[in-house]
Amino acid sequence: MTLLTEHELHQHRATLTSLLDRVGEARLTDTGAEDDVRTLEAEANAPLDPPYQHAYFRYAEIYERRVSGWELIEYYYEFQLRPDPGRRAHHLHDPLGPHQHCVSPTAAAEDDHFVGGLMSLFDAHRDLLYWYAQDEGLNCDGLTPLFG
Repeated sequence: MTLLTEHELHQHRATLTSLLDRVGEARLTDTGAEDDVRTLEAEANAPLDPPYQHAYFRYAEIYERRVSGWELIEYYYEFQLRPDPGRRAHHLHDPLGPHQHCVSPTAAAEDDHFVGGLMSLFDAHRDLLYWYAQDEGLNCDGLTPLFG
């Protein structure tokens, strides 16, 4: 996984904020800087056309302190339509490892866990911006269910 020095992590915080500031006013929290586990979380709301009020973006990364820096151990990159339903996300956490979430506004009752690979912040952001900009709307076509 990714290992960042304190300086690199500080730069990465600015990158998280910058990416989301382009779609809405980003809010960043950084908790645990003095602990062994640290969480960076950036959120933003972005305008959408009716029937939605806005799009919600949330990028959270969890790091563990190592001798030589901070190691990324989990991430949660989310795009949600508000009001629900509608969601695309890339996650890395135990016990599932890397996977995707998708909830289509037209088929919200379906299971939302799908096969996915490791994603960088930039690749996840590019993918989620694609769904934000889609005129045809959000869907889960082509994804492979994680369970089933």
